[in-house]
Amino acid sequence: MTARHLVIVRNLSARTRSFYVFQQQAVFSGAGTAFEVSSSSLGAGLLAPHDSSGAQLDFAFDRTVHIGAKRLALLRSPAACGPALPPGETTGAVSQTWAARPIELATGGGAGNHAVLTLAPLGLSPPTDRPAVPAGSFGMEIPPCAPAIFARLHCGCAVVDGHGRISLSSSVMPLPNSQLLCTPVPVYYVKAGHHDIGQPVAYDISQSASCDFTRGQSTIYIGYNQDGTFGVTAEY
Repeated sequence: MTARHLVIVRNLSARTRSFYVFQQQAVFSGAGTAFEVSSSSLGAGLLAPHDSSGAQLDFAFDRTVHIGAKRLALLRSPAACGPALPPGETTGAVSQTWAARPIELATGGGAGNHAVLTLAPLGLSPPTDRPAVPAGSFGMEIPPCAPAIFARLHCGCAVVDGHGRISLSSSVMPLPNSQLLCTPVPVYYVKAGHHDIGQPVAYDISQSASCDFTRGQSTIYIGYNQDGTFGVTAEY
C-alpha cells in the first residue's frame, strides 16, 4: 500500500461548512528569475456538524513527490516546437494536456531527481540523477521554444488522486531553454470555503489549519470550532 499523509477534518461548529485544502508553496529557482508561484486546491468537501452527523472529511496525499506539467491547447503550433496545424483546422485553447511522474528529492547522490520536459507532444522523461540538483529539490530541463508556448505552460509539483486526475499544487510558468529547480514542502493548509480540485486559489494561510508532515506524522486531525478557529492534533 502506498504511504500517505492523511488529513481528517471534523466540523465542530453548529452549521454545515465547506472546506478545502492546498499545499505550502514550493520554492522555485532557475535562470536567476524570481517566479510568480500559483497554488491550486487539492480537495474540497461539505461537512455537516460532527455532533449531529458523525461526518468527517478525509484528504489523503501520496508521500511520493511528483513532478508535473500542464499546457493549454495552442492557438497556433509554431514550427520550432512541432508540426504546423493542417490547413483549415480551427485553432483555440480548448483543452489541457497533463504530464506527471514520481520523482525523488536530491539527497547528495543516487536519486532520480531530474526530468526532461518535451513539448511536442507534452511529456516528462523518466527521472535520472543530476548531481547539481540541490538537496531537498528536484529539477526539470525546459527545452528551447517559442514564447507563445510558455504563456500556456505551467510546471511544478503535481498531485495525482485515486482517479488519476493531476493537479499542480505549486507551479510556475518556466523560461525557455532553462533548468527549473523546485523545493516542495509536505505542509498542507485547510480553510473554510470551497474550491474544486485543481482550481486556482489565492495563497492565503491566514485563518487556516496547518498540517505539517515534516516530522514524520502519519495523520493530522483538524477540528473546526464554533468560533471559526481550528484545533490540530498530530498522530505519528
